[in-house]
This record gives sequence, C-alpha cells and structure tokens, in this order.
Amino acid sequence: MANRRATQADVAALAGVSPTAVSLVLAGRTGTRLSDTVQSRVHAAAAELGYRPNLTARALSTQRSHAIGLVSDQASVSPEASALIRGALRGARAHRMTVLTAETEGDPEIQREATEALVDRGVDGLIFVASRSRVITLPEAAMRTRLVLLNARIAEDRLAVLPDEHNGARSLVDLLAQAGHRDAVAVIGAGAPELEPDVTFTVKRRLEGLWEGFAAHGITPFATVPEAEWELSTGYDGMRALLARETRPKVVICLNDRLAFGASRAIHDAGLRIPEDVSIASFDDDVIAEYVQPQLTTVSLPYVRMGELAVELLMNDDSAPGEHLVDMPVHVRRSVRGLAPTEQG
Repeated sequence: MANRRATQADVAALAGVSPTAVSLVLAGRTGTRLSDTVQSRVHAAAAELGYRPNLTARALSTQRSHAIGLVSDQASVSPEASALIRGALRGARAHRMTVLTAETEGDPEIQREATEALVDRGVDGLIFVASRSRVITLPEAAMRTRLVLLNARIAEDRLAVLPDEHNGARSLVDLLAQAGHRDAVAVIGAGAPELEPDVTFTVKRRLEGLWEGFAAHGITPFATVPEAEWELSTGYDGMRALLARETRPKVVICLNDRLAFGASRAIHDAGLRIPEDVSIASFDDDVIAEYVQPQLTTVSLPYVRMGELAVELLMNDDSAPGEHLVDMPVHVRRSVRGLAPTEQG
C-alpha cells in the first residue's frame, strides 16, 4: 500500500463494509441508516490507510473543483490590506474550499495570464482583491465565471465587498459631537476629492460621510488642510499650518492614521498635549494606533470580515449583485477628550 494511493475499495476492505458505504460516510451524507459503529470503522480505516479523496474524480462527477481563485494586485505586501486575503482564506476554510492565489503586482498582462490559468483549472469562482478601494478593469476571462470583487468595483454591476466608508465617517463625527466638539474642528487630508475612481474612491466617500455628519450636528469646519498625499510628513506639515493660525483647533480629523501620526508629532513639537490641548481622530486603525501615546481613536477598516464575506457571497448562488458594505467601527481610545459645557462653542 505504501507504493500506491489508497482507494475507497481499500478502505471498504479494511473496514469490512461496501465501497458504497465508504463513499456515503466520507462524503458526510446524512440519513443513510449507517450505524455510528460502521461510520467509526470507516473513518478509522481511512485514517490508517492515509486515504485522501481523489479531487479530480470528484470534480468530474460533481462539476465542481472545490477551489477558489484569488487574484490580488499588491494586497499581500500591504500590512493592512493583507488582512483581506487572510479573511478570504479563513472564509474558504469554513466552506472547505482550497484557494489558488496569484499576485499581479498591478500588471494587466500578469492579471490576464493568471485569470486565464485559474479559469482553465476550473475554479468554482474568482475573487479579485485590490489593495485600496477603487474601480478596476478585469480581463475577459473573468467575466465568464462567477466572481466577487474585494475592496474594488468594476463598471458592470457585479458582487462587490467594500468598507462602509461613508457611515464610518459619519459615526466618527457623531462621536466627536457627543464629546462636545462642535466648533474649532479641522480636517487634514481633504484635498483629494478629485481623485479618479480607478485611483481610489475612499477620499470621496469619507469626505461625504464627514460633511453629512457636520451638517447634521450644525458643525462648520473652521479649517481644512488640502493634503493629497496621506503620509507622515504631510500630516506633520498640515498640523503645523493649523497651529500657526490665530485660532487653534480643538479637534483635528485626519483622513488616515499616517496623517494622524505626523500631526501628533507636530502637536508634541509645539509643546502641546493630546488630548488636553488638541484632540485628534482618524481612519484605518493601523496596528501602531494602539501603541502611540496617547492611543489613537480611529475608524477601523474591517478587512478580515470583508474577506470572509467575499467567500460567503461567492458560495451563495442567491447573492444579490452590487455593493455589499461592511461596517467600519470606531475604536475609541484616548486621543479625544470630552469638553466641559463651558468649553463648547
């Protein structure tokens, strides 16, 4: 037996049952009237022989490969966005699916070749992953199979899983308003709403959510800093510009955590304290947000849950096309303080 692969007939012989009984037990079929004792013998025999199902034969008989193709741009090398893939892998395990992955490095030709290879291998569906929320273009082969877009959209109305940026931003404003912050509110990173959807639509959706919240609470931001590059240095420079104004902000909303980390450094360099002098909040829930002092209040990107949901939608034939939005919770930490009534505008 060591020189060849064990078959169901081998398992049946060792367990003392018919090959049909082995097939039913190993397929997990219920209502077969096979006793628990018989099922235990089959499983024990399969384990002893090292039996593994012939997936090729199963695919031919069921017309399913029990495999998902996952094509990412650069998500696996992004510390945050790699959570999208981790979630998809977790979801696949829950459905007993194998995941075949390909990384395109943003190259359309690599994407086309990878997609065609996965389709040729008969995967049950494809998940396309983008490292940032944006509109993407897919090769023709992708349109011939079931697919889900993860952190992305295409022009056609297909299944897409996205973070609910709009309501996440609105929730952040609600939190700040409840803390008494209704005046001297500034925003850093609001200078890129004109970015094309194939670059990112995160900016547009976050800003729309913020301004909806401002309108609902009667807040007029007294300053916005148009930093199109969401980096540490631009957060630092943007905060310095705000502190140079005649009126200092009481709270600063940064469009992502990197801006917030840079802004925090500028606040400290100015001899001010967070949140005693200036409160600060942002988006993304970078892993560092828990370790800076004070810990950063930030809106979390639910990437792991998004990956799980992508697989669930792919496996469900009744999934409705269009966007499926995943809540972005606000992680309340120590960078925002509540204002006393006498401090509120």
